[in-house]
Amino acid sequence: MDFWKRQAAPEYDQSYLIAPPSDEEGAGDGEVASGEQDPMYEEAVRMVLRMGKASTSTLQRHLRLGYGRAARILDMMQRDGIIGPPDGSKPREVLKRPDWLREVEDQVR
Repeated sequence: MDFWKRQAAPEYDQSYLIAPPSDEEGAGDGEVASGEQDPMYEEAVRMVLRMGKASTSTLQRHLRLGYGRAARILDMMQRDGIIGPPDGSKPREVLKRPDWLREVEDQVR
């Protein structure tokens, strides 16, 4: 071991300290990347508040979205505190009242 230590000073590759980009950063197939607002997000929120339930299949059917996009929108709603976490195959619990969005819009005006 000492023989190898005497041969040269260590040269560390610093690139291993930088995290690789996550899959969400590049939204390839026409999907909206995480951090960007999906154009269908507000309409999806209105629909979820009106129906009182939130599930991927409901968004897929009513808004004609693919599974990935519908699931990503639900994740954004959970992050924003509009719906609760997943509970198996049951629809997610809606945490906001149906008139909540109208109140928010009135405050912005």
